[in-house]
Amino acid sequence: YTRSSDLMVDTKNEIWISTYGLGVYKISEFKTTRFDNTNGLSVEDVICLFQDNTGNTWMGTNGSGLYQYNGDAFINYNQLSGLGANIVRGLAFDKEQNILVGTSVGIDKILPDGRVIPFFRGNQYFNCLSIFKDSKSTIWASFDNASGYFNKSKTFSPINGLPTNVVVNDFYE
Repeated sequence: YTRSSDLMVDTKNEIWISTYGLGVYKISEFKTTRFDNTNGLSVEDVICLFQDNTGNTWMGTNGSGLYQYNGDAFINYNQLSGLGANIVRGLAFDKEQNILVGTSVGIDKILPDGRVIPFFRGNQYFNCLSIFKDSKSTIWASFDNASGYFNKSKTFSPINGLPTNVVVNDFYE
């Protein structure tokens, strides 16, 4: 068997399910489509899903970087493109609508022109597990050894009183 790793409902009310080992499924009212190496998604271990404001679906993978699907084709972002690592576990927008990419070495930012730049690399905090932007545009993140938020100066502030061995998988508002 395989297990799902993430679920997303897009703006067309289609359900997307990422899996470990079977790629990604898109379920619409009358059709289920599997994305895998037979139709452009050349990896089958997909950890997280995210949809941007223009309808692109982003897929973070377990070792092959990040895939952007525009409805017709896939674009791959990986270490050769500037990502800090090829394991992607979290995706979110910042307040400027750039894509934040949580990797095993920190957080990167994909600018509208496709360039990838570092957002956060902390020697003390590593292996980003999830990212979330709240209604006040505060960016929250969870790492292997801390969960917290980025203040206005983009400094990471761990949640006071939360033990370092508590891992937050998801943030909700």
